[in-house]
Amino acid sequence: MSDLGKFHLFGDPEALNHAASGSVGSPGLCDQEEDPGEDPPPEGCPSSSRYLCWAFSVLMILLVSGGAIVGILYLAYQPEVPKYSVSSLKMMKFNPRRSNNLYAIFSLVVGTENPNKNVGIYYDEGSTVRLLYKGYKLCEGPFPEFYQGHWNTTWLQVPLTGYGQYATSLLRWMQQQKQQTGFLDLDLRVTQLVSLKFGRVKVRGLKLVGHCWLDVDNVDGSIISIKETICDLRMRL
Repeated sequence: MSDLGKFHLFGDPEALNHAASGSVGSPGLCDQEEDPGEDPPPEGCPSSSRYLCWAFSVLMILLVSGGAIVGILYLAYQPEVPKYSVSSLKMMKFNPRRSNNLYAIFSLVVGTENPNKNVGIYYDEGSTVRLLYKGYKLCEGPFPEFYQGHWNTTWLQVPLTGYGQYATSLLRWMQQQKQQTGFLDLDLRVTQLVSLKFGRVKVRGLKLVGHCWLDVDNVDGSIISIKETICDLRMRL
């Protein structure tokens, strides 16, 4: 009767002890060994994105090289921003219509000065000149394309045309300011695309942003007297 409460183990005791320790049977996740035939995981960029890594590296090299070239040219030539001046402004047509619309044609004569000794300036296509009064666009037109050499001043005639609304209110504002101050203040805004020539090297993709403040006696007469002109011109990439 005393043997009924005991368990009897059959087989090799060492084998049984070895099995109890977990080394016999199906291995667990931690006991699995890596297949020596498998390739190691790739390091650095994955194979699917190696082309993107290569393209990005080439782009960075080009950007750094381009910036270095521009910096060297700037230090060597020390370019100055060109200067603008307004010589005359003529009203060709300033016609308020019955539909409260305004049709205007102006002729602007502007001077561009290149103060650089060794830098040429290409005035490229896509430039605009706008004439505004109190934020209201009176007219606009394209700036002519041309090349300006060293130490040169060129005078250009720029035709400006415009068609807008609220002619009655605009004329009333002008009359009120003229009675109060004796002049009208106009804004001339220029967005100029340019390329610079350093010797045989041509640098493209530059932009000149200009703003001229004009004090004139009127805008509805054929002859417009410009009392004062202040122009500010800046270069942007």
